[in-house]
Amino acid sequence: MQRPTTQGLNKVTRQPKDNQFRSHKAQYKEFFEYLQTHIATATMAATALNIYRPNVCYYKRWLESSGKLWELYKGKCKVTGYTAAFITCNPDLAPKRPKQTNLFDNVQEDVRNGGK
Repeated sequence: MQRPTTQGLNKVTRQPKDNQFRSHKAQYKEFFEYLQTHIATATMAATALNIYRPNVCYYKRWLESSGKLWELYKGKCKVTGYTAAFITCNPDLAPKRPKQTNLFDNVQEDVRNGGK
């Protein structure tokens, strides 16, 4: 009995053919530059840039951890129709949050003042 072969079968690729030869570095740079001028969900950006969506999630996580990406609000995604976070890399649009130097600043002052 002959073993089945895979010759002639199309292999399933994870990325569209036109993105196969674009490096991750090029896609990351394109994603970052797009979000500097646009406000979009990750899926909207992936669709606009023709980048594989799981790669966009990786780039998003990397930008968030480096402090270069901000979530502005949650709303309905124009691609999926589901509620999603609208994000940007534009520092002018970043939410202004006061920096708290110590979690227990107020508690320590109360203890020093005898709980008053």
